[in-house]
Amino acid sequence: MCSVSFVPLEGGFLLTSNRDEKSYRPTIEPKIYFENGVELIYPKDKKAGGTWIVAKEDGTCIVLLNGAFENHQKKDFYTKSRGVVLKEIIVDEEPVFYFSEVNLKQVEPFTLIIFQKNELTEVRWDGVGKYITPKSIDKPHFWSSATLYNQSQQDIRKQWFQDFCYKKSLTVGNMLSFHSDTHSENTEFGLAINREDKTQTVSITQLVLNNNKVEMTYIDRITNKIIENITF
Repeated sequence: MCSVSFVPLEGGFLLTSNRDEKSYRPTIEPKIYFENGVELIYPKDKKAGGTWIVAKEDGTCIVLLNGAFENHQKKDFYTKSRGVVLKEIIVDEEPVFYFSEVNLKQVEPFTLIIFQKNELTEVRWDGVGKYITPKSIDKPHFWSSATLYNQSQQDIRKQWFQDFCYKKSLTVGNMLSFHSDTHSENTEFGLAINREDKTQTVSITQLVLNNNKVEMTYIDRITNKIIENITF
């Protein structure tokens, strides 16, 4: 939900997400859920019941980043978790259209990366307006959460990603290594952080889509538990 990469593959893609959160916030490891008539795979935030990365049985995948374009002033109260909104969006047959129509006035700003029907779309809600941007599925992309990384840090991290893509083969293992090990000495804005306020990279989740078959890998960095081959 805080660092996301998209890498195209022949017949599919890799979508990898780092979750930066307080280490004591409880999480339920990913499994298959049946909700609103569809099968979903996702790890669950135990506190709010939502998620930050989810795949649907038809190959639709969505990942969440907190914030839109810049760090925002938090309100005292929001009626619904962004992770719950994410689940509502993916169960719709047309998630981008659903995003464009749903009332988000009492939802904290967020960014979603949506893959559906061989199309990649970035959508943002900044607390006032909605922004929908098609993205190429033929080249790599990288995003950092605006709530945790200022613009300078986002630019530096994106350059690290571009350098990595230039030098390395973009495989499952290499992308997991990028998300785990890149500038690990930089605890403030390396790919895996561990800040003094106790915010740290608590997990890495990767979705692999290959010919419409989705597979999820989940790495819990607190317990060092790895869950692989979660699929429909």
